[in-house]
This record gives sequence, structure tokens and C-alpha cells, in this order.
Amino acid sequence: MTWISKLKNFLNQNLFARLFLYILMLMVPVLFYCEIDYEHYIPILDKLDAIDFLWVGFYSSILLYWTCSKRWWEVVLITTLLAVNIIPITFYCFAFLFGGILGPFVIILSVLVPFAMPLMNLMNGYIVFAALWIMVLAVVVFIFWKVSKNW
Repeated sequence: MTWISKLKNFLNQNLFARLFLYILMLMVPVLFYCEIDYEHYIPILDKLDAIDFLWVGFYSSILLYWTCSKRWWEVVLITTLLAVNIIPITFYCFAFLFGGILGPFVIILSVLVPFAMPLMNLMNGYIVFAALWIMVLAVVVFIFWKVSKNW
């Protein structure tokens, strides 16, 4: 039995682990709402930024989809939570368009790579554009490699 199947069995059988994943999936929309709504200001959430935790919502939704059973209500719940998670990601993609065409790539990078935004803030963004261009170049090379294999 591989570690992936052990993880899937653990998440299927342990109710508290699944509840923890549901809570993690709700973390990004709650932080996003607290950033936008100044009337319901919560001082302890002032230090937390929703952009820093976009990867948490993304990977928890992948784990929940991967381990969800075939019960219709669970699939509907996970799909609804995923739709609620997509709202902040879409907002940040549009907001980061003010930084140029590479702005949405920064958001995609922060969704896919854990702790990407704090690391980019730590480096003052000097390496960000180089890393993004390397990522774009890697995607282009991969596409050309796949296309050339089929010829």
C-alpha cells in the first residue's frame, strides 16, 4: 500500500481530518471578506492576508475532491465551497492586472506554490519577474515538447 492510498484511506475514515479540510477550505473566503468589509473589522485578522493562503484553499479542495465519496450531497458541498474559493482568486487576478500582464501569473503562482507571496514579499519582488518568465518559458518548452512528440 503506497503512501497516497494510505492518505486517501485516512481522509475517508477520519471525520476530524475531513472537517479540518472543510475548515481550511473556508479560510480564504473568510479572510477575503474580512479584508473587504471594514464595518465588521476583526483586529486579530489584520495580520493575516488572504493572498498568503490561496494555496490552502486550492490544495484542500483538491484533497476533498480526491477523497470524496460518491454521495451527491458531498459533491455538491465541495463544489459550492470551491466556487466560493474561486471568488477571491478571480478578484485578485483582476486587481493584479494593474501590475501588468504578469500580475495574474503572480496570483496563479501563489495558488500553486505554498508560501509564494510571503517569499516574494521577503525578496521585495526582485526575483518575481525572473521566476515568472522562467515559469512561462517552461510551459512553452513543455508544450513544444509534447507537440513535437506527436509529429
